[in-house]
Amino acid sequence: GLENVTNQERFTFGLLSLRDGLPMVPVILGLFAAAEMTDLWVKGGSISSEHSRYRSAKETQKQIFQGVASAFRHWWLVLRCSTIGTVMGIIPGLGSTAAAFVAYGHAKQTSKSSETFGTGNIEGVIGPEAANDAVEGGALASTIAFGIPGSSSMAIVLAGLFVLGLNAGPEMVTQNTDLVFVMIFTVLIGNLFGTLAGIFLVNPLSRMTALPSSLLVPVLLSVIFTGAYAVNRSTFDIGLVILFGSLGFLMKRLDYSRAALLIGFVLGAVIEKNMFLAVQLDGALFFLQPVPLVLLGITLAFLAHSLWTTNRDRHSADRTRDGRDDRKPQAASGTVRVETSHSFEFHIILAAGIIFIAVLLVALSYEPIPARMPVLVLIPLLILTGVQFNRIRSAPRVRLSAGVTPETLSSEEDQLTKAAGFVGWTMLLLGLVIIAGHYAGIALFMFVLIKKESKKNSAFAFAVAAGVTFTLFILFEYGFDIELYRGLIYRALAGYKIF
Repeated sequence: GLENVTNQERFTFGLLSLRDGLPMVPVILGLFAAAEMTDLWVKGGSISSEHSRYRSAKETQKQIFQGVASAFRHWWLVLRCSTIGTVMGIIPGLGSTAAAFVAYGHAKQTSKSSETFGTGNIEGVIGPEAANDAVEGGALASTIAFGIPGSSSMAIVLAGLFVLGLNAGPEMVTQNTDLVFVMIFTVLIGNLFGTLAGIFLVNPLSRMTALPSSLLVPVLLSVIFTGAYAVNRSTFDIGLVILFGSLGFLMKRLDYSRAALLIGFVLGAVIEKNMFLAVQLDGALFFLQPVPLVLLGITLAFLAHSLWTTNRDRHSADRTRDGRDDRKPQAASGTVRVETSHSFEFHIILAAGIIFIAVLLVALSYEPIPARMPVLVLIPLLILTGVQFNRIRSAPRVRLSAGVTPETLSSEEDQLTKAAGFVGWTMLLLGLVIIAGHYAGIALFMFVLIKKESKKNSAFAFAVAAGVTFTLFILFEYGFDIELYRGLIYRALAGYKIF
């Protein structure tokens, strides 16, 4: 988008839609929602891996209240793990996943029956869930007080504050106290309503997880595209959802943090603005001031520790692999040896490195002020890419995967082919929306995909497509008063100039 000081365009490729930078909502929907849809489509089946019998409402409610009573019986564990979640929520970048793992370890270490963990011990459920629910409170504290989001959801909150013209930080705590308390009580009330809704809706909602992906994905993808368009009334945003959905899927498959990318995306503009102010006030060596120097040292120490840990684990895996007799049969039932060539990740990192170099060359052609931030980001990024490239190249190519049977093991190539096919379907949906209009496009898309992939008859596919489309029409046209895209055919018939 446009650089704030000089108004020079950066990486816009001549597109008017990119002059204001990338919009937040399509990026979020792509990285998380569309990526999950792609992953679910590739895996097939349903969200729930096991099809347990459906319980009656009475049985379900009885179990729920037994669980509530168990939480009260273990109140001291709840309090300790909630504290763990709050503290880890304050620390940026950790999030609920890390807090849940730490809380689980703590619950297991302090339990009198730790040997039963993993077999249904209720303490192994209460501890992680208490920490998981407490993370957002801690993340909200760091977001409001320091302007640093502690989780992906708080990154969205911070972006919303920016849209409203509010800057998170100490001034917000002192000057917008009413808004701060509104957010605090929103978290409290939201948890309360979420608990009540969960108690009474858990049984019907759990049944949705048994729906096949061939039925669930087309419906949810239509809803995702509708939400992406509705924010800025732009079909370009739907294209961004497809782009970041593909990126999010690759990151998920390679176990890269999408939440970290979102936090960096939200904080990028803030960092650039404050870095410009720091250079203007204290010169190019502003980071040698005591506070920035300490923070820089902590950052480098964490990075060095992470690299050292990765290298240590790799060497440990090499020693374990070299000391194992591969001729011995596997002891575990259903365990198979999986050959992993790392070729996919190898080529992805190689392509990323080439893209980063090309972007760096473009950034160097800008004026000094617009070029400063991209260059300062890209140089360490290229270094880390080189480190990752070397790690993948030298990683062991054979590993043992427990619990994988030949029937359930699908090749990497087949999964990527199926993912590429799904991206093709999303491109088809975008084309249908542009040509036939939003409602006709998503209706036709759902009808074709449900009929083809779920092997349902035409009447069933038509009923689902018509029902979802009609619901979205009523919701957006009359509920939100948002007119969705009418399509090139409609515009041509109405006498508009198309090209």
